[in-house]
Amino acid sequence: MHMGYFLKDGLLIAHPLKTAANYIINGNFLIDVILCAHPETILYMWSYTGLGGQGPASTWFTKIRWSKVGQIFRIPKVFQIVHGVFKQRTISLYITSFTI
Repeated sequence: MHMGYFLKDGLLIAHPLKTAANYIINGNFLIDVILCAHPETILYMWSYTGLGGQGPASTWFTKIRWSKVGQIFRIPKVFQIVHGVFKQRTISLYITSFTI
């Protein structure tokens, strides 16, 4: 999915390379990588835990899974996007109903 961003003067930038650079430099790239990574898989690959989480690092296995809760910061942005889409569709339907 390709998305753009706005500059401070209101100009929309939709170039893929510039969007990626802005996301990495000014966005939440590092937070996304940390929160979306699966550190429990790394513990399994290094043989600190078994497939089910048992082993010497079993308490860390459980604590690391709680890092997924950090993705909750995205929920308000999702609601803003959905609200904008419904608002736009409602206006389109309202205008269409009067033209018919």
